[in-house]
Amino acid sequence: MTNAGKGLVARHSPLVRVIHWATALSGFALLFSGFGQLPMYGRYNVVKIPGLGWSGDYEITLVIHYVAAVVFSAAIFFHIVFHVRRCELAAMPKRGDIAASYRTVVAMLLGRNEPPAEKFLPEQRVAYAAMGAVALLLIVTGAIKSFKNLGPIIIEPTTLQVVTLIHTASAMLFMLLVLAHVAAFVIKANRPLLPSMFTGTVDRAYAEHRHPLWRFSVPDAESAPVETVQEETRPVAEAGTASPREPVTPHVTRKTESSSSSAQAAPHLSEEAESSAPNSQVTWRPAEANRSAQDAPRLTEEAESSTELASDEATSRGNGRRSD
Repeated sequence: MTNAGKGLVARHSPLVRVIHWATALSGFALLFSGFGQLPMYGRYNVVKIPGLGWSGDYEITLVIHYVAAVVFSAAIFFHIVFHVRRCELAAMPKRGDIAASYRTVVAMLLGRNEPPAEKFLPEQRVAYAAMGAVALLLIVTGAIKSFKNLGPIIIEPTTLQVVTLIHTASAMLFMLLVLAHVAAFVIKANRPLLPSMFTGTVDRAYAEHRHPLWRFSVPDAESAPVETVQEETRPVAEAGTASPREPVTPHVTRKTESSSSSAQAAPHLSEEAESSAPNSQVTWRPAEANRSAQDAPRLTEEAESSTELASDEATSRGNGRRSD
């Protein structure tokens, strides 16, 4: 997906961006409501901040925590199933990513040339795996902690303490990973990637320079208008009389000597032609014009012969009258 006119390459689809922000916002709500249940906000005067007086209420933070947990879990599982079914595993870590991440980070900090990267940098794949593992650990331990509120299910106290400790430690680690993820955009080389989580696109020159191994598609987002040329053709009355693209020549008639009856019949024929095709376009037929041109000498000869016969008859009649 590419916007060739603006030099942009599609990096994240709308669905991917929706899942990303659903995970991010629900994760933030989980962290905020979870720390509020320790309790911390009353002790450190967070409740005195305008608009956050409710943060010290355990029941409110518990409801927010459960609702955010449902959204967070649904987004995580949908993300996994969606990309596995589509075999979109570009963000999965590969062998050697840790060493490649070290080289890339050092090159970024020292201003050196970075190793050629694919769609995702090696450190992005490592962070993706770490954040995914911690998120799954939060979901599992949080579900176990929630079972104790169902009533009939009783969890052994020691097990519950271990699960709670793992859940709290995972939340701390998850928060650090989120902070590292956001802090990565402080580095100038990573800043062009930030708008892609809002617009879904990244600059094509940047992608070709920093991600030369990424095989993105070109072009796809906007296509140039296609101009179509339509040829004007004249209608043909009978099939096979003339080709639409052949030049059309007007019907040419030659003046010939004819009898008075032919001259009298001409207006009558023209009236019939006009009445038979009112408001219609005249169609010239080259074949008929050629036939008329070929028949013209023959008609001329017949007219001349008839004239000679008429003159002979007149001469003979005159001679007969003189003899009388």
